[in-house]
Amino acid sequence: SSNIPILHHKYVQVYTIEKMKLTRMDDALDSLRAEKRDFYVNGPTEETEKRGWVFHGRVPKSEIENAFAVDTDIRKSTIRVADQKAKVDALKSIIDNINGRSFHIKNIMEDRRWKSGG
Repeated sequence: SSNIPILHHKYVQVYTIEKMKLTRMDDALDSLRAEKRDFYVNGPTEETEKRGWVFHGRVPKSEIENAFAVDTDIRKSTIRVADQKAKVDALKSIIDNINGRSFHIKNIMEDRRWKSGG
């Protein structure tokens, strides 16, 4: 019971760091999607050529999502974001579990007192 605040503090710190990472990763994915949208609609630039992006012709705006679905850079970034989100969700679940421990401990103690006749 006395370790609950220590555990809570530990996991809140880890959760905060991982949540900030997720926010930055989401932002990077949004930027990548915007850059790729411009690349597919307007064609290559000197910068995109330096990045090694291969241009196969202009894509109509209505087909951008289809192009994103097969773009390896976007897919890799999307997977990294999903993995990070799973990590953040797991940490949130751990924190919720830790928050409920004091109630469980109290209930166990009351049950034992009741069973012993006290």
